[in-house]
Amino acid sequence: MSLRTPTLLVLALLAPRPGDAAPLSLDRAIQLALAHNELARAADERRLASDARVTRARAYFFPNLVGTASYSRRSTEVTRQLGTEPVTLLRLHGLQATVTLSQTLFDPRSYPLYRQALEDRKATRSSSEHQKRLLRFETAQAFLSTLTLEWVVQSAGRRLALARQNLADARARYGAQLSSSNDVTKAELESAIAERELTRARASVATARLQLGHLLNTEVSDALEVPEPLLALASAKVASSQKLVEEARRQRLDLRASEGQLRALRAFASEPLLRVLPSLVFSGQVKATNEPGFVGKYVDWSLGLSLSWTLFDGGVWYGEWKERRAQTRAAEAETEARSRQVALDVRRALVEIENAQAASRLAQVAVDAAAKNARETAALYRQGLASALENADASTRLFDAEVNFARERYGLAIAYLNLRAALGHDPLPTVEERRS
Repeated sequence: MSLRTPTLLVLALLAPRPGDAAPLSLDRAIQLALAHNELARAADERRLASDARVTRARAYFFPNLVGTASYSRRSTEVTRQLGTEPVTLLRLHGLQATVTLSQTLFDPRSYPLYRQALEDRKATRSSSEHQKRLLRFETAQAFLSTLTLEWVVQSAGRRLALARQNLADARARYGAQLSSSNDVTKAELESAIAERELTRARASVATARLQLGHLLNTEVSDALEVPEPLLALASAKVASSQKLVEEARRQRLDLRASEGQLRALRAFASEPLLRVLPSLVFSGQVKATNEPGFVGKYVDWSLGLSLSWTLFDGGVWYGEWKERRAQTRAAEAETEARSRQVALDVRRALVEIENAQAASRLAQVAVDAAAKNARETAALYRQGLASALENADASTRLFDAEVNFARERYGLAIAYLNLRAALGHDPLPTVEERRS
């Protein structure tokens, strides 16, 4: 059996065959997750809710216009004599309509509440986008995990084919009385173990595809396309940690959301202090009725200004001010902790990707050596210079090396995704990143 280099095997086995449907790319999988997953829709709805809160807070700066109308059916009319003319005070059918316009000219509490709504909207937008970014990364990791397990299936299939070929050779050698029946028994055992590993690998792939389909909210039946640009970037050298930490603190949406919530809490905490200032309200009213009374007017209007303030509320404002100040200080501490966590995430991701790059290089060396050893041992076995146990052991070592190679290769890609997540980037590299 001829064995090729592992990298070529990966590309040959995972490439779409003529007539097959186009494979599912990582980019397409992420688009499907954003379009169909409920978490993305929930993030968008939370953003719309924050927009509505801003609209509600802005209502303080606009007038209120209220119209009322009433009808009264009375038992008798009420009339009075005014000089020589009778005046109807109450009609049998009384009608009245009133339109009232009120405008708050000055309310000191409305300004911090409006500022709070604006900062809350910014924070919610960052938080909603952060939740969708987490969904993109979760989809990418599930995609790569599925590719890893599919490569294990391919390796297990090659191991089973090699084991069956060795079993046929062992039976032929035993029939020609060139070896003992023990060689046949060992070859049968290796074939059974290889078939068991293939069954387990297929079950793992089925489970991984179910998980990927759950994230995409659709069944995943197509072949998966290997994200070669992502794998290539994962092997590249990364910049210094301090530079990346500063970049992450500028880019991380969760940190930006935390800072926005802190600003909103600071505005909210200042509101109770402004309750001691008065509020000024302008009001205007137009009234129409079919009962003019002694005044003799069917339509009347009035304008007015009112100034009001709370002189004492029992200490409610003071208690709320203390509570909100404490909540603000707690948010400040949490924001500082999250900022330090960003630095930890970046440095830890750098350690992981450096280790993954080294492990990937060693896995490549190991699989090349195992493939060479399997070829040489198979040739020696056919010549009667190696035992069936040595041949089976070489096949097992090749399988283990190929599985480890796949895990380290895609594990390197996942480590690179973790670094991009720590930096606040999207999982897929941009065109500029691919060119550089």
